[in-house]
Formats: sequence, structure tokens, C-alpha cells
Amino acid sequence: MTNTYAINTTRGKEFAVRDDLKAMGVNPWVPVRLGSRYVKEKRSAVWYDAAYVPKLMFAVIPAIIWRDVLEHKHVIGKPVALSRLDIEGIPGHVKKSTGAVVPPVPGLNDFRRAVEAEYADAERARANSEYQCQFKPGQALELLCPPWEGFSATFAKVIKHAHDDYAKLRVELEIFGRVTPLDVDPDRVKGWRDDRGVEQNMGGTICRHERVLVLAIRIRPGDVVRRHGCMDMVGFRNW
Repeated sequence: MTNTYAINTTRGKEFAVRDDLKAMGVNPWVPVRLGSRYVKEKRSAVWYDAAYVPKLMFAVIPAIIWRDVLEHKHVIGKPVALSRLDIEGIPGHVKKSTGAVVPPVPGLNDFRRAVEAEYADAERARANSEYQCQFKPGQALELLCPPWEGFSATFAKVIKHAHDDYAKLRVELEIFGRVTPLDVDPDRVKGWRDDRGVEQNMGGTICRHERVLVLAIRIRPGDVVRRHGCMDMVGFRNW
């Protein structure tokens, strides 16, 4: 990345400057966070984009449009050129003279990855908060979250605790004959389908973990059962 600059803008005009620079043929990056606020009248949260760091953006500015960027009414001062170390960061190392350990210094690339990962997490939270449950009690679901990935479970109900940002699904997971309730995020399950691709209910259906139970009957307590597709190993014991 060459000719990269940090640009200071008028507060609240970050996105307007971004759009104007795009019209000039520049592809600027504004660090963005996905926020939310509860609207009492709607009884729901409203989601919105906001500048992660107010008044700050980054862009590769070609020399041919430098003057246009500098004279933009919402660009404050002169854009600051970033060095290669500013962009790539400085890896951790040991000083040869003293032997002291110098911790790594993150750069712009690291900052961008962190901001985008945080935004992706917020998008997932928004999707879960807007989720409308389509499952019926007793329906078989497949879990997608470790360490239960690949296991089948029975949908029980939708549940939301006071401290939760969004509702979760209460499912019942049966392991070695014991039913265990489990609360999972809505995007961490999907409808269970058999080998023919037909969605199944739990009644009369032998699911993956149930096949393991059938085999486990022939195994002595303390033996280790190797299982494919979910947990590498499951220690069998008396329940």
C-alpha cells in the first residue's frame, strides 16, 4: 500500500467525505462500528453505522487529486502520510544489545482486521436479534457450534434472559441416555435432515449420537469411543 494517508475530517462528516472521495476515484476506508439503541415506541432495537474513531479515515491519494482532497470543505488540515511500519506494524523482537523482549506494535492492517471482525460479530448479533423462529417444539435440529457440532437435538422453546441481547433457542441434547438442556444462538442450529435430505422429527429417528449410544452399550465403562464429525473422542462411563 503506497501513498496512504490518515485524513482528519469534520466530526459527523466521515461518511460524506468518504462518498465524495469515491466520486473522485479514491477508495477510502472509514473504520465503522455497528451500534444499536433501544426505541421504546417500537419496543425493539434500531441498528446504525457509526464512525469507530470520530473524524478519522484512511485513503491512498493519487498525486493528481491531492489538491482536490486538501481543499475539501470537511477535510481538516493536511493528510498525514503513513510509513510502511505504520501500515504493517512492528513484529515482536528481542534487542540484541540488552536481550529485552520488545512486544509487537500493531499497524493499520491489524487495526482494520480487528475493526472488521468486530463489525461482523455485531452483524451476527443483529441477525440473531431479528430472528423469527420457524421451528416447532419436538423438531429435530442439528447443532453447528463446537463442541456439539454435528449432534442432533430436540427443539424445546425460545428463551430470553434479562441479560441477553437477543433470544436464544432452548434445545435438549441427549447423551448416553441423559437429556441435557442447552441454550444456543439461532444461527448455530439448522433443521435435521436424514440421508435423503428429508427434514426429520425426533420421533422414531435414530440420530448420529443415538447410533453412538447403541455402540456404547457394548463398551465397558472407562473405554474411549472415537466419534467422527463432532468430538474426536468421548469417554464412556456409567450415568
